[in-house]
Amino acid sequence: MHPAYRPLTVLEEGGLADLIPQQSATNDPAATVLQAARDLLLTELSAELLNPVAPSAERDPEVLRVLRSAIGAHTERGGPLAGFPTDDASLLRLFHDTIGWGPAQPYLDDERIQEVKIIGDRIMVQEDGADFTLAPERFSSPRQALDRALVLASRLAVPLDRSRPQDTLPLAHGTRMHVTIPPCTPDDTALICIRRGRRTAWTLADFLRRGACDETLYAVLHLLVRARCSFLIAGETGCGKTALLEAIVNSWPGEPHVITIEDNTLEINVRHAAWTRELVQTSLDPQAFGRA
Repeated sequence: MHPAYRPLTVLEEGGLADLIPQQSATNDPAATVLQAARDLLLTELSAELLNPVAPSAERDPEVLRVLRSAIGAHTERGGPLAGFPTDDASLLRLFHDTIGWGPAQPYLDDERIQEVKIIGDRIMVQEDGADFTLAPERFSSPRQALDRALVLASRLAVPLDRSRPQDTLPLAHGTRMHVTIPPCTPDDTALICIRRGRRTAWTLADFLRRGACDETLYAVLHLLVRARCSFLIAGETGCGKTALLEAIVNSWPGEPHVITIEDNTLEINVRHAAWTRELVQTSLDPQAFGRA
């Protein structure tokens, strides 16, 4: 069972309201439809498909199936979704306006975009190999992005509230999503950073192929790996530390027992069969790494 969330509001005149059949029995049919759709999708979709960067080719068919089934049932027996249009565009728009990420969703679905930042109502995006740019689209209010982050945290059983206003959500596909809410941010606003993960485990050969290093550096790294040397990897946010760590591990000779310890994320992919993945939450236990 999910907690009762604050009801959604209609974001724009002439938007979702234009798609909803006239219902005189309710004061705000658009808000009722949004709430019903959100509750339905949260219940029926797996946590993996709620990932903001879940592949649309996997997520969208399931969204369409769930909504069409519910609309049919509501039309037959009565319900807030009765008579709602069942074409793909209308249903996906309903998803975007409820548990999807609204104006940010097209960027999250674009695999060329490596990171999306939502700062209040503004959206910044970083394409592969480029700097961050400010997107022209924006949320109708900062509260819309905050609500989505709180809903997702609740669905994933991550405590995110005023007493614990910062945390990383453990999403599938190697996605890293860090959320900061009030009182660390102004009231009704959030800072949300969503970094796309790698869906396949990289090796040093992948590093070379993608231009992350040249032949000389590749040869040196490969030699150090074959010699089973220790590595200390450091650098600024987004510089590729985790990717390099993963490439080194997956290039290690033989069949070692690999143990990874991650801070409430599922970023690292390991090809070796003997792999133990441990997760800690330093937001709850600052000394967790020392005891893992």
